[in-house]
Amino acid sequence: GRVSLGQVGSQLANLAPDFDPRTSGSTQLRALVRHIEAFELKYEAGHLRLRIKPKPEKARKAAN
Repeated sequence: GRVSLGQVGSQLANLAPDFDPRTSGSTQLRALVRHIEAFELKYEAGHLRLRIKPKPEKARKAAN
């Protein structure tokens, strides 16, 4: 399912306390996840939620 951007930020702070999106050229975590094509983004009730994009059908078939 989808997780909120706040949950992602909290997990990042726990796993990598020195993480700063500015080192990647983004001013905020929101801007950084928008540039990463591996995530599918959706606004729900005014909050940004994301999930890892599913693999295309061809890639799933080739993996099996």
